[in-house]
Amino acid sequence: MGGIPGAGKSTLLNRLFALEGTETRPATTPDGARVVDSQQARNRLARRLRALPYPVRRWVTHLLHYLLVLRLLRPGGGPVVVHVTATRRAALRLLGRYCRRRGVGIHLLLIDADPQAA
Repeated sequence: MGGIPGAGKSTLLNRLFALEGTETRPATTPDGARVVDSQQARNRLARRLRALPYPVRRWVTHLLHYLLVLRLLRPGGGPVVVHVTATRRAALRLLGRYCRRRGVGIHLLLIDADPQAA
């Protein structure tokens, strides 16, 4: 799932999968799908990275998030619902290539929100 920052990606995941937004690990649905939101990485790293400047915290958080996504996206690993920022074209390309090479199907849901609403 992708969209500009503030478009409602995390809010939609929270509502669809009954998440609270305080999770520190991917949630698992009753049918075995894993739900991965970057907020989970932020929650997990909040205390450890508190003293670092925001740009560094953001970079580390996103790196951890994408590494976790890559680990979960493996053949036979079951469905994964992932929150990504669609403004990161390179990240989307890399995820697409990674999935193609590993034989993992991928579907992209984009959220269209005007910047004022986001």
